[in-house]
Amino acid sequence: MNHKPSFTFRLAAMLMLHAMLVLTVFAPYQMQALDVQALPTEARASTGFTHAALVTWDDLNASDNSLTTITLMTIPTNSYIDRVAFYVAEPFVGNTNGGTNLAVTIGITGTTNRFFGSNCIDGATVPVANGVTVWGLSTNLLVPYKATTAAVNLLATFGGTGSTVDEYTTGKIRIYWRVVEPAKYKF
Repeated sequence: MNHKPSFTFRLAAMLMLHAMLVLTVFAPYQMQALDVQALPTEARASTGFTHAALVTWDDLNASDNSLTTITLMTIPTNSYIDRVAFYVAEPFVGNTNGGTNLAVTIGITGTTNRFFGSNCIDGATVPVANGVTVWGLSTNLLVPYKATTAAVNLLATFGGTGSTVDEYTTGKIRIYWRVVEPAKYKF
């Protein structure tokens, strides 16, 4: 008997493979705090992502709010974002004011949860344990986001419960995305 794996099984296997690539390829890739970079060619080829950002607890300290939004990039006009992921490189812990449940939401101007809804990253140490997320690959991109104006930004929004987001003493999250600009490629 010869059984062919279902589409769902193959899709799940592909998503797991991409997540493992994110965890292995970018783990040694060092970036500065709130550093947004176009990834080198070899990283693009092995993961499919074109850009990455590193946001640390110190970047959140610039805010004294319960909700902080960081602009990762202005999306070029007539381009697409068709892949987004994040990885908690260092758990967000040590909130000195008793705040809990630090969460990240990734989206665009006007729809801040376009790619990821609220994902708890407070104290994240193991993948998706007790509702705490260490990594995620967006599954909301069956229809890629197309930027039709230059006024749209890719955003990461951080919020918590009980205090401001600037009370953490450690933590790093890496955010990855792929921007496709068809007008740049001519045959």
